[in-house]
Amino acid sequence: MTPPDREHHRQSAWAIRFDWGLPGSVAIAQGAAAVVVVDVLSFTTTLSVAVDEGVEVFPFRFRDASAAAFAATRGAVLAIGRKEAGTSGVSLSPLSVQDAARTGALAVSRKLVLPSPNGSTISRALAESGSVVVGACLRNAKAVASWITAGAVRGPVAVVAAGERWPGDLLRPAVEDL
Repeated sequence: MTPPDREHHRQSAWAIRFDWGLPGSVAIAQGAAAVVVVDVLSFTTTLSVAVDEGVEVFPFRFRDASAAAFAATRGAVLAIGRKEAGTSGVSLSPLSVQDAARTGALAVSRKLVLPSPNGSTISRALAESGSVVVGACLRNAKAVASWITAGAVRGPVAVVAAGERWPGDLLRPAVEDL
């Protein structure tokens, strides 16, 4: 059996493309007019809440010293781990972002660095490569679809289910992202 060529993996012949995780996103983004990233249980749902609250979001790969420096240069709040954030900090929790936007740290800054190893990492990598990236979740699925079908996007659309990570940094497909 002959292995499929790279064009097959890129799905370049198709107007709508689909794949999983960062490697899949890189494969299908080339030539796409827009890439829709879906990471329902954390990143894209929190992103949609932040945008609804008027907060500018900067996706970032990991929450480390480089994320803190990145946030500082932009005058942004850095989201921290849920346990670390407790009931008053800003994390990947949609509720923490909503509360902070209304009465907490985001009420002043209106800028948020939102690191995550899945959807945020994919979004940042694609944006850095020049792709138009849209975060989709259950809260904004209809709006994203309307934006695409109303003609805002002219050309192929790539959809990436972020998935989760297994130990060893292997992709674990997540049904909620599908």
